[in-house]
Amino acid sequence: MSVQSGTPNHAELSHVQQALEATYDPRTSSEVRQQARRYLENVSSQSGAIETGITLARDTALPAQTRHFGLSIIHTNFVRHWDEPSYNQINTYRQWMIDLVGQMSKDEAGYIRSKVASLWIELSKRCWGDAWVDLDELLQQIWTISETDARYINYKIFVLYVLECLSDDICVRDDPVALLRQEILGQSLNEIMISPKLYDKHREEREGGTDMRFADEGWMLRICRLLSHLVESISGKQTEYSPMIIAALEALKPTVNWISLEAIIETDCVNCIFQTLEIDDEKIRLVSQCPSTFDFSHRNRHVSNFCTAFSADRIASTFTNLGFPSIVNHVIHRVLNSIKVYMKRPQQIQMISTMANMSCNRNFQR
Repeated sequence: MSVQSGTPNHAELSHVQQALEATYDPRTSSEVRQQARRYLENVSSQSGAIETGITLARDTALPAQTRHFGLSIIHTNFVRHWDEPSYNQINTYRQWMIDLVGQMSKDEAGYIRSKVASLWIELSKRCWGDAWVDLDELLQQIWTISETDARYINYKIFVLYVLECLSDDICVRDDPVALLRQEILGQSLNEIMISPKLYDKHREEREGGTDMRFADEGWMLRICRLLSHLVESISGKQTEYSPMIIAALEALKPTVNWISLEAIIETDCVNCIFQTLEIDDEKIRLVSQCPSTFDFSHRNRHVSNFCTAFSADRIASTFTNLGFPSIVNHVIHRVLNSIKVYMKRPQQIQMISTMANMSCNRNFQR
């Protein structure tokens, strides 16, 4: 089978499908499987492969594995063959990203959704803030889909995953691509994440530049409001809502490591996280321990305001109403140890610690 450049025709698409089927079929001989793999590698590396990739990825009539292969071709070209494309090319890629999300159905395979999200992330790291300026607007359009829409959960999780990875790659990990554009990516991410009051202050102090933020809320507040809404509405819907709660907590995990403490206080982030500990779901409780125990030691310039990030009533009532398993007690004690140094209200800390010990004792006695 020969490989040609440019947009693939029907025969070439058929050859790709046959090669993929051969690689996945356990009955395929080793020789045929190797031939199929070589063919697919040639398809991925040929000139114009990215057009082949989008053609495969956008055809919802094709099997999921074929569409995933198309997405993988695009990903490979973004990661390995990025060659400073023109503004028009970047705009084309941007439109592809929009199309790929728009065609995701309620029953879309998880690995397809994750691969589409990874393309958004890779493209963002390479051109967000320069040739691509409406990322925030596009994410909000996906986010604001009606709760009655069958794609509501998938779309929420998609946006949360994109935000989690951007925050992680730009501000937490030493991602080599993000490091090359650290200043503009960091500024753009901070601008769309921070709370409304901080954004107003930022806008007043900013010296020129394009506004990356589309609306007033900011993603930190938006995520915290989603968490509160889901916790309040979870009765009878735990199977549906748990994946969104976990995705929201995962998105907060890297963000709380770099975002301003003022934003954490203004969005009531800590109390939103503590609310999730009241849900009788071990997976949620395990995930919630990470953002709940983030290190405040590097934020000592905010000591005077630190204690306002925590609601003693919320934490105390959590211990009073629930006998948590030992893992959650461990989480709460880590939080208390993290904040004792800075709290200006020792009586509240003592009260919360007493409640924690009582809860622990009840669990050990069971």
